[in-house]
This record gives sequence, structure tokens and C-alpha cells, in this order.
Amino acid sequence: MPKPNVRVTLERGRAHVDVLAPGIAVEVRDYDVKSTGEQCDRQWTDEKGRTCVRYFVPEHGKAEHVPFGADLERFAADLNGCAGVSASLEPDPSPDGLHVLTINRVDFYFSADGCRYDGWGKWVGD
Repeated sequence: MPKPNVRVTLERGRAHVDVLAPGIAVEVRDYDVKSTGEQCDRQWTDEKGRTCVRYFVPEHGKAEHVPFGADLERFAADLNGCAGVSASLEPDPSPDGLHVLTINRVDFYFSADGCRYDGWGKWVGD
């Protein structure tokens, strides 16, 4: 079996990309993400006019963007801009970590693999 340079794992409708060799950068285009109607730095229109979320994985790294984190970023921006509520997001680059959404100085934790709300670092149901 050949040794891979890049590993793409598809699980629960999401792709995880790992770069396993030096000198390789991977472009990921996710066409399954629905357009929000808003411009974000990751939303992109390809050569055929199709909208996708586009991001890059540097050599020896993991995907720099998790779509779940982008949804939380938009939610925090909506709270700030539309609801007048102080909110920010500190995304975790590790798929095993926790994203921290701070609303009015209260921290809420979300699993970085995109599958659940973790409350205060503990699993709180499905």
C-alpha cells in the first residue's frame, strides 16, 4: 500500500484533511455548505460560478477552518450587529478541542468536531 501525502476523512457529512508530507498545501472546496447570503472571508465563487466555502490546509497541518466554527462566527457577528449583544468567538484549531463563544462575558463551549454543545466543557446531551 502506498504511503499517502494527504489524508481526507469523511465523517458525519464533514471532511477532515490532514497533510502528511512536506511541501504540500491542499485547497478544500466545500460545496455542501449552504450560502448564508452574507459575505464571509471563506465563502467563494469558483470558476463555474458555484458558491462554496474555500480554505487551505498548510503542509504538516490540519484544516485551518472548520465549517461549524464559521457558523458560530456568523452567530456571534449577528448577536453583535443585529441584537446589540456583546459576543465573540475563539475557535479552536484542533478537532479535539472546544470553540468558546462568549456572550455578555459568559463562556459557552462547543465541540470543535461540530457535533455538540458542550456547556462548560462537559457533554450536555445530543
